[in-house]
Amino acid sequence: MLSMGTGATEKDLFEIIRRQSEQIDQLIAENKALKAEISRLKKRMEELERRERKYAAPFSREKRTADPKSPGRRPGEGTFTHKAPPTPEQITATVEVKTPNTCPRCGFTGLLIFTRQDKAWVTELVPHNAMQVTEYHVRVMECPQCHHAPRGDHPDLKANQVGATSHRLGPVLHATLQTLHHELGLPVRRIGRVMDLLGGLQITQGAITQAAQRLAADGSALAAHVDALQTQIQQAPYVHHDDTGWRIGAQNAWVGTFR
Repeated sequence: MLSMGTGATEKDLFEIIRRQSEQIDQLIAENKALKAEISRLKKRMEELERRERKYAAPFSREKRTADPKSPGRRPGEGTFTHKAPPTPEQITATVEVKTPNTCPRCGFTGLLIFTRQDKAWVTELVPHNAMQVTEYHVRVMECPQCHHAPRGDHPDLKANQVGATSHRLGPVLHATLQTLHHELGLPVRRIGRVMDLLGGLQITQGAITQAAQRLAADGSALAAHVDALQTQIQQAPYVHHDDTGWRIGAQNAWVGTFR
């Protein structure tokens, strides 16, 4: 900046003041624009936080389409099929429907002529207590020589399945619990509620988490399966790789998939 000692004229000083005034106006405008942007971003962040608390769909649209299409298959697209009848093995109960004795059209009452027997099916969830609970009668003996108490064994039972840990879940149910969480993304805290609604099963979050840890431990069947898959991938002539986002605890992570 020029000073009076450098021989600056009054015109030079006015020019300096004009330039500084323009810079101040520019900075004020930029500051105003930045404040507006910060305010917009804060509102957007609050909106996203509210949506997350409401468990909104992760990819839901923010605005409705002006002219939305009707749901379902379009005429002429694909093949149309009805829900197939169940196989005989799938039928768990049969109900004989009462034979009618009145014609709803003309009001005739009496013996009607039998023509055919139709079939209809209803697939429904079984209410509470739908779980299969198997009771094993384990004989506990005593050795007359050393007084040890040998117990009967069974492939479905663990050697230490006695006392407080005598009631355990089966492998199919364990696999279902982990599939609900790891494949379908259902939070562990909700799995217990789902199992209670479907089958009256009471299970805690800790039990589900501990089961997953045992399932993934070294030497487990799952660990052996993973090792076998890794060997297959290493020996394959080529593989396809894809990354997808994942969550471990409260931290963002990546999962690499190979096929």
